[in-house]
Parts: sequence; structure tokens; C-alpha cells
Amino acid sequence: ESFFRPFTQAEKDAVGIGNFKPILGYSHNTTGRIRVVLWNATGWALVSNPANGNKFENFTVENKTAAGLPGNFVPITGYRTSIYGYETVELWNASGSWWRWNNSQAKFINVSSEKASKNLNGFIPIVGYSHLINGPGKEIIGLWNSAGNAKALEQGQTQFIDYTEDNKEDDGLPRNFKPILGYTS
Repeated sequence: ESFFRPFTQAEKDAVGIGNFKPILGYSHNTTGRIRVVLWNATGWALVSNPANGNKFENFTVENKTAAGLPGNFVPITGYRTSIYGYETVELWNASGSWWRWNNSQAKFINVSSEKASKNLNGFIPIVGYSHLINGPGKEIIGLWNSAGNAKALEQGQTQFIDYTEDNKEDDGLPRNFKPILGYTS
């Protein structure tokens, strides 16, 4: 028997999701309150509101721009990470634009200019996640593109490294593995 079960429509309606179909989701605590953010394929987002029983509310175009994102921003992948020594969220869109939440400015900033120094030139991820599979203080960000090529940034390193077909095999994945979804653990 599975621990997981589908939400009923009544349950979705009760928390404010209704017929919303997310393609991306993450949780974060960058504002002192844990929130869940869900995005759909058109760039519409819902954000849980702890002050309202964690019911989901629309993240409008005005909310996007107030948060530093372009009003027409449509993320293709995103994740929460603490790899930089503080909790943040990173978002990527289909053209490879890379945005990071800046806690001191309380908004997203475009960090695409860091791609060259991080060994990410020309790399456009469609799946991204962070994890602590190697233990505390050893976080890794994993990024995968549509061809199944992957890059990894290990905590304490300054550049993403290639995650090769041999690395995939060593980790028990088949060669030519292409994920369709990732999540932060």
C-alpha cells in the first residue's frame, strides 16, 4: 500500500489549488515563514500563506515584479538551496535566464552573469534540485538539460562540474538517463 494518495477535488478546493496544474514547486523559509510555491506552465503561481492557514493565494504579475522578476517570467525549474551559506531560491527560465532570491534586498536578482564563472555557459537546465544526500554541510545542486547532460555544484566549490555518463552509472543510473522532475530534499 502506498503512503501517497491523490488529493480529492474537495481537498484541492479547500486549500485554494482548485484545478491548478503545477509543473514546478518548492518550499522556502527566506521570509521567516515556511511557504510553498507552485508554478504552472504559463508562469501563473500560487503561494501558500501561513497567515491564512497555509491556503494558496495567487502570485500576481504585480507580486512578480515587486519580487524582482519580470512580469512575464515563466520558470522551467527552480529549487531551494542553502549552498551559499544562507537559504535562498533559484529559478531558471527556458532561455537560460537565472534568478536568485536576495534576502537582504527581499527580491529576486538576475544572476545570469555568473554563468561563465560557474561553468554554465550555454547550459539551460530543465530540471534542478538541491540535496544533502552526502550529509550536512555537503549540499549539492544538480542541474540537467533537455539532452540529459548534467552539472553539479558541491558545497564549498565555486564551479559546477560535469556529471558524466560514467558518474551516472557509478550512481546506479542508466547511461543516457534524462530526468523529468527533481526536488529538494
